[in-house]
Amino acid sequence: MLPCPDLAASCPALKGELILARSASEERELAQVLPANRIVHLDLPEHEQLTML
Repeated sequence: MLPCPDLAASCPALKGELILARSASEERELAQVLPANRIVHLDLPEHEQLTML
């Protein structure tokens, strides 16, 4: 699932969950609305990111 910062911001329960970000850009988008200490940047190569859709 691709990140949707607007949707994440509207779900208060998500703020307590551990969020996996596939790339740095995904991490930045999510960090705008979620606590940064709940986001894990996996730093996956692009070809591996595509397999996680």
